[in-house]
Amino acid sequence: MNAIVIACFGSLVLGGIHYWMFLNPVYASLVTLLTGMGLWVGIRQWLKNQQQQKMEGEMYYFLQSFLTTLAIKKTVHETYVDVYQRYQLSHQRWMQTYTSNDPLFALDNLKQRFHHPLYQIFYATIQFYEQQGGEVMMLFDSLFRHMRLVESRRLEIQLLHRRYFAQWVGLWILNGLVLVMSKIVLMDLFTTMMMNRIFVFMLSTVYLYVPFSFYQWMQASQSYRGQPS
Repeated sequence: MNAIVIACFGSLVLGGIHYWMFLNPVYASLVTLLTGMGLWVGIRQWLKNQQQQKMEGEMYYFLQSFLTTLAIKKTVHETYVDVYQRYQLSHQRWMQTYTSNDPLFALDNLKQRFHHPLYQIFYATIQFYEQQGGEVMMLFDSLFRHMRLVESRRLEIQLLHRRYFAQWVGLWILNGLVLVMSKIVLMDLFTTMMMNRIFVFMLSTVYLYVPFSFYQWMQASQSYRGQPS
């Protein structure tokens, strides 16, 4: 629903600007419809990626908290109870969905939330620890190192996403100002050129490129996330 609302708002703004510039309801309606559809696809993918990043952050802090507590408590049951209580006190209720009297079963349930390969490794190692025992810090040393690498890369990508998104927004604001100022400053020339349908069509494609460029940005972001660190 959020994607639909944002896409509708963005397309109405672009369609309104288009109508103000060309006073052509047919072209303005077409621009509103097409940009709305394009923005909806891009924004839906963006929200999905944001949710995925949120889950990865939750997984990192959960594993870090669990393993640090396990090094002190030594038993999986006491560790899970302690972590669960702390999550409840901090009003993070999402663990209630996956909780169980059996800690291993509860941790297995969390696979439904954390799909990252690191969580699969964590769960397999926890099973081994529960059956065979061992030194926690030595047993999970490799996992700790991978977790730090994954989290540092996730934060780095988030920073780059914000920077590139700000650049994307800034460039389109600048393009919009150029179009608006062209009508205000060059009114006579603009009025004359408006009679040429090719001119109107070419400028309309600028509006239609907004959702396409947003989708391109999303695809580039996904590609960057998939690169090895």
